[in-house]
Amino acid sequence: MDREEIQKIAENWINCHNEYEATGNLSANAYELDELIYKSPQKALKVILEILVTIPKKSESSLFQALAAGPTEVLLVYKGGEVIEQIEHEAKCNADLRLLLGGVWQSSIQPEVWQCILKLRSQSW
Repeated sequence: MDREEIQKIAENWINCHNEYEATGNLSANAYELDELIYKSPQKALKVILEILVTIPKKSESSLFQALAAGPTEVLLVYKGGEVIEQIEHEAKCNADLRLLLGGVWQSSIQPEVWQCILKLRSQSW
């Protein structure tokens, strides 16, 4: 997956979320990132990081909340063991990711992955 494809999926996710906020309807692209989480979790993480670059980095932002409680949490629940090292590496130099992780709930994230998240995130919100 090249940079353009990552950007396109990120843009589609943002547009779908904004459309849903405005109309209550989901477009056909709404589940593109969810499908990528299951097929290629490392690529899905790249898309999440691309979205993070684009959206407001505030816990009160609906896009930021949706990214934390949506794809980021889903990724950690279903593929956390596969991506936690990548997340740990990225979080060391990415304060926005550490803030985003504060909006993730434990849900059914594996305990060892959750312990890593607790150490990485800057605050819980």
